[in-house]
Amino acid sequence: MDDFNGISKNYSVALNAIRGELLPALSGEMRQLLDLTFNTAFTAPGGFKRLRELIRTLALQGKLVAQDPADVPAIQLLKNIQTEKRRHVEEGRIKSPKPTSKINLDEAPYLLPNGWHWVRLIEVGTWGIGSGLPHSIQGDQTQDIFLCKVSDMNLPGNERYITSVNNTISNELAREHRLNILEEGTIIFPKIGGAIATNKRRILTKRTVIDNNCLGIKPSSEVNFEWAYQLLLSFDFSKYQAGTSVPAISQGTIGEIIVGLPPVLEQNRIVTKIEQILNLCDVLEAQFNCGIEKQSELLNSVMAQM
Repeated sequence: MDDFNGISKNYSVALNAIRGELLPALSGEMRQLLDLTFNTAFTAPGGFKRLRELIRTLALQGKLVAQDPADVPAIQLLKNIQTEKRRHVEEGRIKSPKPTSKINLDEAPYLLPNGWHWVRLIEVGTWGIGSGLPHSIQGDQTQDIFLCKVSDMNLPGNERYITSVNNTISNELAREHRLNILEEGTIIFPKIGGAIATNKRRILTKRTVIDNNCLGIKPSSEVNFEWAYQLLLSFDFSKYQAGTSVPAISQGTIGEIIVGLPPVLEQNRIVTKIEQILNLCDVLEAQFNCGIEKQSELLNSVMAQM
C-alpha cells in the first residue's frame, strides 16, 4: 500500500507540473474543457501520445516560452539561411532550390508571435532525395556509406538516430549508379505506403543513400537542429498524402507547409521547454502504468483471499 501511495503522489506531482505549464497557454473553450478534465484526459488509450502532441504544438507556436524583444528577429535568420543556401549552390553541394509560393496572411494557421516570420517548411533546410536501389548493389555490410530503407528505421537502436543498416555501399558504386548521398544530420521519413502514418523521423549519423520510399530534409546550420527535429515530429504527414491503394506524399506538398520561424535564441528556449515537459510526461506515463500494475496486484491479492 505504501508503494501505491508513493506512485500516486509522484503521479500527482508530475500531472500538476504539466498542468501548470500547459493550461496558461490555452484560451477560451479549450482551456475550460481541459481544466475540467485534465486529471483524466490523458489516461484513455493513446492519451499520452496526444499529450506529447499538444506539448509540441503549443511550444512550436511560441505559447510556452516568453518572447524577448532583444532577440534578433526571424526575418534576419531567414536571410542568413538563404545566404547559406546560395553558398552551397555555388560550392556544388546542392541544386538551386525552387522558389516557394508567397504566403498570404489568410493562410496563417495561428497568430504569429512578435519577432517570428512565416516561412514554408523547406525554407528552413534543403531536400534529401531518395534513390533507386538495384538488388545487385545490396547485401554488403562492410562499406563506408549506409543504404537506408524504411525497414532500417525499425532496427533496434534506430529509434532516433540511424546507427545501423542491413546494407552498405562503396563510394565507387554510389558514383557508378549515380546515387544521391545524403549528409549526416539529414532528418528522414517514409514517403510511400502505410509507413507514412507511423510518422517516423530518423536522423542520419553518417553519409547515407536512402531509397525511393524515403525523403529527407537537412536543416540549415543557421537554425537550432533540435528545434527543426521537433518541428518535423509535430506534423502528421498522413494528412498530406495522396492516392488510395498506395498513398504517397510529395516534396511539393510537404515543402509548402506553412510554419512559424522563431528567432534562434527563442528556438533554444523552445527546445529546452519541450525537453522539460516531455520528461515530465515520461514520468507521468511511467507512474500511471506502474499504478495500474500495482492496482492489478492488489486486486489479485484480494481475490486470492476470498
